[in-house]
Amino acid sequence: MKFLGVIFFIIPLFSCTSSDVKIGKYENPQRALLVIDMQEDYIGEHAKLPIEQNQIENLIITVNKIIEEFHMDGYEIIYLRNIFRENDIKNIFRNYAAIEGTRGIEIDPRIKIVSENIFDKYSPSAFSNSDFENYLIQHQINELYVCGVMADQCVFETAADAFNKNYKVNYFADAVGSTSTKNIEKAEKKLSRKGINIVKAQGT
Repeated sequence: MKFLGVIFFIIPLFSCTSSDVKIGKYENPQRALLVIDMQEDYIGEHAKLPIEQNQIENLIITVNKIIEEFHMDGYEIIYLRNIFRENDIKNIFRNYAAIEGTRGIEIDPRIKIVSENIFDKYSPSAFSNSDFENYLIQHQINELYVCGVMADQCVFETAADAFNKNYKVNYFADAVGSTSTKNIEKAEKKLSRKGINIVKAQGT
């Protein structure tokens, strides 16, 4: 029964709930940076479901560097927050992290906030939030840069969904975090095989 419980927990993490509606060509195409799930329960001092400890400091520095540079260059900066329902039985496997109404869902205060574009999601992919997807369409955004956590879950699902919808997707391989370096490496390889552009923050 214990094994079955773990499988029950893992499957929803990688389910994609958004539709595969593809974007067309825009008259005035724009670019956006997605800062995904840089929340207190993942990178904070008292995180309940933290990424690997030795990744945190450098990840925060690198993500902030990207935010600053992209903001100065006129990119749209969009923040995503991952939230779990309070009555979700699978919370026990996540150490009750990022539950709606708790401080753990907040963006870590060390992350630079340069816009009011903050969208919540209850599934791994940002495209599960129709308001987020509509925002991209309304602002004629056709190219996305992604960074944040978890590299092999929410960042991966968002990047893959965007690619399937005809967005040009750039994945910051050195600005993502996860519970292990191996998970980060696996996610990068999978996305690269899909045709997603792998970039480094040092090249921005």
